[in-house]
Amino acid sequence: MAPGAAFPPRLLAALTRALKGTVPDDCARAVPLLEANVRKVLEARRLREDKERARPRRRAAVLLPLCTDGGVPSVLFTKRTELVSTHKGQVRFGGTPSALERQSRPPLQRQPHSRPRSAQKPKVSFPGGHIEPGETHRACAVREMFEEVGIDKACAEVLGYCETVPAVTGTLVTPVVAVLQPDLAELRPFTLSDGEVDEVFSLPLAGIVSGELLEMRPYETKKHQVRTKSGALPVFHGGPHEVWGLTAMILHGFIENCLRPQLQEGDLAGVSGLGGEGTLEST
Repeated sequence: MAPGAAFPPRLLAALTRALKGTVPDDCARAVPLLEANVRKVLEARRLREDKERARPRRRAAVLLPLCTDGGVPSVLFTKRTELVSTHKGQVRFGGTPSALERQSRPPLQRQPHSRPRSAQKPKVSFPGGHIEPGETHRACAVREMFEEVGIDKACAEVLGYCETVPAVTGTLVTPVVAVLQPDLAELRPFTLSDGEVDEVFSLPLAGIVSGELLEMRPYETKKHQVRTKSGALPVFHGGPHEVWGLTAMILHGFIENCLRPQLQEGDLAGVSGLGGEGTLEST
C-alpha cells in the first residue's frame, strides 16, 4: 500500500458488518475475548467479591485503534509513564513467568531515541481510562485518545465493542474497536499527555495476524489464580516494547474471534513492515 493509503476498504466493510449490533457490557452481544472456563471463573469471582464491596466497581473503556502507518495496516499502542501507578493493560488472571520462560525470553530491541528503560516492565496499553458519570463507553474511549495522544475524536470511526474484562485492579474494562483515519503519518506529531504517556508506537497487522510477532508465553499460576487451557498468555513483539497483559489478551482475542474470520486473500497482501522495530513517537 502507498504511504497515506486508507485502511483496506474491503476489510473495513467486513469488520463494520461483523461488529454491527455489538453492545458494551453484554458478553453475548460483544466480541468474545476470554476462554469459556476463564469467563466462568472470573464471573463467579466478580459476583462473590461484589457482595463484599462497599461500592460498585469502577468501569473503564479503552480504544482498540486500528489504523494505517505509512500505508501499512497497523494497531496503535501507548507506553505509559512511570508516574501511572497501575498498568491499564495488566492481566488479572495471570501469574509469574515460568523458569524456562525467564531463561529463554528474547531481549527487547532498544530504540536509540527512546527514554532509558527502568527496571520495571514497560506499561504498554491502548488509550483509555475510567468512564465519567453520564459518559458512554464510546465517548470515554475517544475522549481518552484525544487527552492522551492528541488525536481528534473526529478521526476515530467506532465500529463496535468487545466483551468487558477485569483489570488487575478490579476495574471492568470494555474495549471499543475503532479505525483511525487519516494515516498516522498525517496525524503526527502527536501531543502526548504529560505525566501519563511517554511514547506512541504501532505494530503491523500482517505480523500480528501471521503470528510472526506473537509469543504464547507460559505462566506459573498459584492455586487462587485462573489458568488458561494452554497455561500461556499472548505477548506481542516487533516494537520498542513488548505488548503484554490485558492489552495483549484483548488484541489476541479480537484478532482470533473477529478480524481473522473476516480476512480474505489479498486484504493484507504485499504489506511489509514485519521486521522488528515498529514506529515510535516519544516525548
